[in-house]
Amino acid sequence: MLLLKPVYFYNLGYLITYLIIRCRVYLSEYQRKIQEEFSITDIKGDHYVLVQGKQIIGIVRIMYENGIADLARVTVIKEYRNQGYGRELMKRVINEVRNSRKAEIIRLSISDKAMLDFYQQFGFKENGEVYFHVFLFPFYYYCGFDSNTSAELDLFTKKAASF
Repeated sequence: MLLLKPVYFYNLGYLITYLIIRCRVYLSEYQRKIQEEFSITDIKGDHYVLVQGKQIIGIVRIMYENGIADLARVTVIKEYRNQGYGRELMKRVINEVRNSRKAEIIRLSISDKAMLDFYQQFGFKENGEVYFHVFLFPFYYYCGFDSNTSAELDLFTKKAASF
């Protein structure tokens, strides 16, 4: 059975596994520096694990602010990639945001251009913002009840900043 479970800091099993996955993926695979990967914003976020049976196979962080849910660290561990688990993780995360009623917009920034098509299949639209002089591909997803409405979406998009 596949479940999306919240990570609470008092649940050491989930917390430790969550942190191990982040280290394996972002520090080892993506070669990020530890000070770039972990910050005070982690304390403010809602963290989730994707559990298959007794195995944690994916993670995600959601930050809610001003009607926007920022997704980060959307990851499925290497052994479970390309088997539909990333798709299931995204479906469950989108439903989690909708059910929370804390945001009408989901924002997601990615640095891997190869993932553009993956996120677009969920209705995310490319925005093209620039963060910290690194080009990321921000996407927005409108969580309202009328999925054809884009006026609200357009209010949150900006043109890419020039270097």
